[in-house]
Amino acid sequence: MTYVYLILFAVFGAVWAVYFLLRRDLRRKLLFSSLISLPLGLTEPIFIPGYWVPQFKVIPLGEELFLESLLFCSVLGGFAATSYQVILGKKIFRLGEIHPALTLTAPAIFLPVYLPGGTQFYGNIAFYVAGSMLAGSALLICRLGRGAVAPILLSGVVATLLYTGIYLVFWHSFPELRASYQLRHFSGVSLGGLPVEEYLWIFAFACYWAPLYEIWRSRFPRL
Repeated sequence: MTYVYLILFAVFGAVWAVYFLLRRDLRRKLLFSSLISLPLGLTEPIFIPGYWVPQFKVIPLGEELFLESLLFCSVLGGFAATSYQVILGKKIFRLGEIHPALTLTAPAIFLPVYLPGGTQFYGNIAFYVAGSMLAGSALLICRLGRGAVAPILLSGVVATLLYTGIYLVFWHSFPELRASYQLRHFSGVSLGGLPVEEYLWIFAFACYWAPLYEIWRSRFPRL
């Protein structure tokens, strides 16, 4: 067995570093987005065993919690939030001002319901995670106005294409990664062999993460 999760983090970490070097104007957004996504790694136990049970080596921090979870979630936040801007040469979004508290909509929907159940949840939790983030994105778009539609949705599309391009290589290169997924709980729909749930959650994640920095910076200009 290999440290598949750690290697995956290293690859996305390398992409993150390239973004940081290429786009000086997005460095604060990269850092902010990665910092606020790091705690998501603490939710790993929610996904075990209903979504996956890693069949590769990991660095444990506790029961059903791994160092790789924190590292990967951190770099993924910056990657998802800025890929559209980096790839298409877009600058910091010009969005309407709304209260930053609205960016807490997704965790407000998701965490109270599923954290108490934790590892006892055996369904496909990806739909609930993605659903909460899509609901949060819809609320943000409604409050930010029509000008937020394109940057948020295109951020989701670009990040999804890049993420799945990399993940598909891992999916087909490491049998232990495929064996980790509890596919009996999945929809059975796949694209390129990768479950559609993976596409859905990264799209929802990128849409939700894309405007967070700009929203908070509008209230706290020093960010």
